[in-house]
Amino acid sequence: MKYDWLLRIYPRPFRRRFGEDMRVTFSLASADARRAGRMHVLRLWIATVFEVVRFAAVEWRAVLRPRLPGRGASPGGHIPRTPSTLRRMSEATMTVMHDLRIAARSLGRRPSFTIAAVATLGLGIGANTAVFSMVHGIMWRPLSYERPDELVRVWPNSSMSLRGVRFLREHTTTLANIATVAGWAASLTGVETPTQLNIARTSANLFSLLGTPAAIGRTFRPDESDVGADPAVLLSNTLWRTHFGADSSLVGRLIMIDGAQHAVVGVMPESFEILDPNHQAWIPIIEDPDAWWYNSNVGNRLVARLAPGATVTAASQEFIGLIDAMRIEFDFADDYGSGAGVVGLKEDLVGRYRTTFFVLLGAVSFILLIAGSNLGSLLLAKATDRRREMALRAALGATRRRLVQVALTESVLLAVAGGLVGLVLAFGGVALLRNLVPPDTPRLDGVAVDGPVLLACAGFALGTALLFSLAPALGMTRLSLQRDVGGLRSSSQGGVASRRLRGGFVVFQVALAVMLVVGAGLMVQTLRRLTAVDPGFVFDRTLTLRMAPAGARYDTREEYRQFYVDLLARLEARPDVEAAGAIQHLPLSGWSWGTGAELEGQPTPPGARPHQVDYRIVTEGYFRSMGIPLLEGRSFLPADDAEALPVGIVNRTMARRLWDGASPLGKRLRQGQATETWVTIVGVVDDTRHYGLDTEPVPELYRPHRQSNMHQMMLAVRLTGDPALKARDIQAEVWAMEPDMPISDVMPLADLVASSVGSPRMIMVLLSTFAIVALSLGAVGVYGVTAYSVSRRTNEIGVRMALGATNSSVLNSVLRQGMSQSVLGIAVGLVGAVLLTRFLSSFLFGISSTDPATFAGVALFISVISLSAIYLPARRASRVDPVQALRSE
Repeated sequence: MKYDWLLRIYPRPFRRRFGEDMRVTFSLASADARRAGRMHVLRLWIATVFEVVRFAAVEWRAVLRPRLPGRGASPGGHIPRTPSTLRRMSEATMTVMHDLRIAARSLGRRPSFTIAAVATLGLGIGANTAVFSMVHGIMWRPLSYERPDELVRVWPNSSMSLRGVRFLREHTTTLANIATVAGWAASLTGVETPTQLNIARTSANLFSLLGTPAAIGRTFRPDESDVGADPAVLLSNTLWRTHFGADSSLVGRLIMIDGAQHAVVGVMPESFEILDPNHQAWIPIIEDPDAWWYNSNVGNRLVARLAPGATVTAASQEFIGLIDAMRIEFDFADDYGSGAGVVGLKEDLVGRYRTTFFVLLGAVSFILLIAGSNLGSLLLAKATDRRREMALRAALGATRRRLVQVALTESVLLAVAGGLVGLVLAFGGVALLRNLVPPDTPRLDGVAVDGPVLLACAGFALGTALLFSLAPALGMTRLSLQRDVGGLRSSSQGGVASRRLRGGFVVFQVALAVMLVVGAGLMVQTLRRLTAVDPGFVFDRTLTLRMAPAGARYDTREEYRQFYVDLLARLEARPDVEAAGAIQHLPLSGWSWGTGAELEGQPTPPGARPHQVDYRIVTEGYFRSMGIPLLEGRSFLPADDAEALPVGIVNRTMARRLWDGASPLGKRLRQGQATETWVTIVGVVDDTRHYGLDTEPVPELYRPHRQSNMHQMMLAVRLTGDPALKARDIQAEVWAMEPDMPISDVMPLADLVASSVGSPRMIMVLLSTFAIVALSLGAVGVYGVTAYSVSRRTNEIGVRMALGATNSSVLNSVLRQGMSQSVLGIAVGLVGAVLLTRFLSSFLFGISSTDPATFAGVALFISVISLSAIYLPARRASRVDPVQALRSE
């Protein structure tokens, strides 16, 4: 018998003593179930398996951990279960199954209620699960490195030369290992489509420090950073798949990077990233003390692992002291090391996103609360209709605890159904969020609906359903038999407590909706002001693309320069090209170079730093292609070559700050103090906003490309038509001149401008979406409560109209009652918005977090929506036929 096999789960002494009685009990129950039908047999087996597994664990625990004598234990060490105890447990399980069946039938008899409740709950759960998956994947998921809590960033707001890194390695006691990562651009050639790569030049110990092995092949050996080492490269999983067809035999072969052969030593795992999610390959930097980059700051960012027993605080204090020692050792300026410190690697990666995601998580939780209060309103209306039923159950002997259990069982079923609907919506929501989040957001590949997210979804569902159903369940069972069975007619509204609770739900929903709409309104105003900011250049009809000549043909500065001269002349000869120019880093691209500037006749004092300005290398056609106005002097000319007098052009901000508003034309400066080359200023151009539309212009010094050594440039081609449609033609023109030229980042300049406001746009879109959902749910909730109240007051309204009340007086009465709740909700919401919108202040631009116009507009807008939601049931109430109402009475 199958039941005998199930009994083997129990300990043997227990089976000997009670097994036969349990077999008889099960046989009798099984016979009754077979006569009742297959579904009863199935339910019996489910309940039996649940009981046996549950209580076998109890018996085994009693056997393995016997109770001490004298504390109520039997001589055998435990109190055995008697057949009557098991029967009671079986009855409890069958009671639960019975309640589930009754709840399912009750929900099935009211399909409109069930659909509304599940849809409302599912919408709130889906939105919260999607946002939670994003927050968990980016902010809370542990880093995928070995012992990630020991990893730190050293001086996270700056970078350091390899000379400085060596000094730290020799003197630190709190850091066990230090590695460097420097973002770089390189050309990949020798493949079907030459392209520009975002790579990282790293110290060879980076991957051993992180404890991350390669998915295929190996990571770098320590000697691959030595002088004379053969060039090696590690590929990202994405680059390996997209450019090399996921060929596992690629490891050990040579590929061309920047015109030099590099041996592929390995391919990293798909989810691997460090500091920058856009890195496509890693190359060991050669730590050569005689190389120019060894003593120069080329963007080396430091990652380290704490020594055993060291803390982040201790490492930070030690590093500040070592910075002071470096200032003396290397004769650095007095302000060298400003902002020095050590922070945890995870904090450095995602700390700046904390406010953004927590604001979104808080906002979307309002959706769940509004959905829950809507569910509470629905359950409260249903509970009022079921008071007579519950009164009869109580009259037949049901306890209040039993009645609450029946009511909460329905909520559990709604939670399960709403959770499943929310889970389906969450998958779509995660995909939408991934498209909205700026692509440079770290750890984005790890965002998924995984185990912790599923647990959160279940928690959202059960927590919301039980929280907002408890009050209706308790109210439904707080009954008087004489009132609910004997005397009260169906016109009852459920008592004063029920009416107040329904009104409280309305106030709660409206208040939350107000706060969300205020936040969305502020972000809409921010985005509108940002997009209205003049960036200082014209971006419509302009195509941008990045390239860098590589190979044996481009070994000298003259060859680099001549390539761009010939290419730009070729492009400008096209009839659809108005102007073409190039710069090493486009405005709003996120990249920039800084330099020191010492004015002639104003030497920099000892120990002080020279004026800090941004350094731009441009071709003579750049200002014209970008539409940047020339304010004074002249632009660069073809004659401004390597043999000519060094010249420069400054922007308006630099002219104002360094020369106190006087004309800088003819004045000279030099970059830093180490060079003797003096640059003569020949022109002044208007400001551009290089770092963002919300940041003020900084001093900028432009130098002509013909007088510099720059092989990688960003082209800006101003066209007569749509740049997106002309992109292939421009690329073809480049490849016609140089077939192996790597090209990347081909996009309209307008797209680059749009991406610069990606974070404010994401917050605005999500808050606006949440606000629309909140308004919809809130309006439905206000309408539902008012409509239900009117339906329960039909008899009362009929009596009033029979006694002379007019249609308008009834209409005004219902409107006044409904609007009083909405107005209270609006007032509470405005107060809450004043308190909460301060968390948005860091995202706002050109507007205060307590902008009066926004607050007033939102209050008026939601008042109109509330009035519209109340008007329909109020109008229906004013048209009640008093004869029909009194006849039903």
